[in-house]
Amino acid sequence: MRKLIIFPTLLKSLFYQGNWNITNMQGTGFRWLLKDFFRNNKTELPSDFDSSPLYYFNTNPYLVTFILGLLLKETQEKSKIGDYDKIYSSALAALGDTFFWHSLRPFAFFVSIWAIVVNPVLLIILYLVVFNLFNIVFRVLGFYYGYTFGANVIFLFNKIGFNRWSTVFDAMTTFMAGIVIAYLIKYQYYEGFIHFVKLVLLFIVGIIISKWVRGPLELIIVTTILGVLLLFGV
Repeated sequence: MRKLIIFPTLLKSLFYQGNWNITNMQGTGFRWLLKDFFRNNKTELPSDFDSSPLYYFNTNPYLVTFILGLLLKETQEKSKIGDYDKIYSSALAALGDTFFWHSLRPFAFFVSIWAIVVNPVLLIILYLVVFNLFNIVFRVLGFYYGYTFGANVIFLFNKIGFNRWSTVFDAMTTFMAGIVIAYLIKYQYYEGFIHFVKLVLLFIVGIIISKWVRGPLELIIVTTILGVLLLFGV
């Protein structure tokens, strides 16, 4: 594999969505990233690349570097991009949105919530560290794995079972949410049998709401309702 120059493009990928718009979504920013990455790696954009101002592109921003890497690989080997930018933008949008938006965010919150015992500020810091650890690692490795596998990079996601990560992280989040609720009940707001019955009923209501919502949002809804009502001593 050739030595890739990724650092300038890596920094720019952190805010390439700054020109997001309803017409071509991330198209303007991605076009800018692609030109920068190709220029840094001494490769000319192929003639089949759509460089018009209305170029459409939309994917999960944390996985965009995989697409940059594979497009460079295809261009250097075949002198064309084809439809890989369109195909992989949709595929990685589905995978990335499910994991980063719906599973990793609540997971990072419940991992970090224990820091509030020491200092509330640490909760914010730890949350940012946990979430951005995945963000940075995926961005950096995306260049290399996209370039290594080329058009077969999707097999990498299949190999690591990325589509199952969300299920695993959701399960861990639910477990940690249960620990938090149990801690609050036992050590903070337990006031006798009547209060315990109220908490059980409240938890049942939370479960019913979660079944109705049907999604990772249920974690936020259930824990928010329980947390607020427990805080005010319902």
